[in-house]
Amino acid sequence: SADVRKMLDNLSAKKYNKLGEEEVGVMAQDLEKSAEGKKMVEERNGVKVVVPEKGFRQVVTALAEMNERMNKLEGKG
Repeated sequence: SADVRKMLDNLSAKKYNKLGEEEVGVMAQDLEKSAEGKKMVEERNGVKVVVPEKGFRQVVTALAEMNERMNKLEGKG
């Protein structure tokens, strides 16, 4: 739980240019700031990339964590 929170705390959505197309997402460098986030990053041809299929468990865990926190804030938990 603490590892997932650290991962979430390091993330923010950013706009970037990928092969001439504007995209929105998180930066591999931000993910690398946490142990859980590092598991989703690979280096390919000298470029760090986020590999979503490596992060399914982390993403679902983060969603569960956020849901629990929201329920507490709403007085449901």
